[in-house]
Amino acid sequence: DVHDRATKTMTAEEQAESAAHRMVPGDPKSNLAIPGEALWKTCLNMSSRIKFGKRSAAPFYASGFAILEPSIDLGITKYDILSKACRVPPRTGALVVKHRPQINKWKASFHVNVDTRVFNLTNPNDTRKEVQKTIEDSGVFIGLLDNSPRLKGPHGKFKVTKLVEV
Repeated sequence: DVHDRATKTMTAEEQAESAAHRMVPGDPKSNLAIPGEALWKTCLNMSSRIKFGKRSAAPFYASGFAILEPSIDLGITKYDILSKACRVPPRTGALVVKHRPQINKWKASFHVNVDTRVFNLTNPNDTRKEVQKTIEDSGVFIGLLDNSPRLKGPHGKFKVTKLVEV
């Protein structure tokens, strides 16, 4: 991978900044962000563990659930650097140290669009409860981005503190 070859000559700070997601890409003074697609994929991964009757809920979430923001602003600009040994390429490659941004405390708010016709649950309130539980569980069991529980890591977990229906 070309990016992996380029990171060999970067300092830990440069490598972490190159992996940081920003509201304005490439601007280190811009707020840090979560890519909306990363949060959507986290929820989609969680939905594959859920059943609607005998069927997986994943196809319903894939077509009827969307995170509306392309980037979710975290309201902060600074992060710690997490340095971790990993294999490049995974499983078979050389052991190298990768440096990634680590954010210990953060808050975010975002909008979700749910097409209740796709979920086709009898009671619309059941759809709301199901989606809320999926988002909450995805923060515990799947997590966001690098080194998350999905990848057998301890980072990237989150909890939902408030859900408002608009």
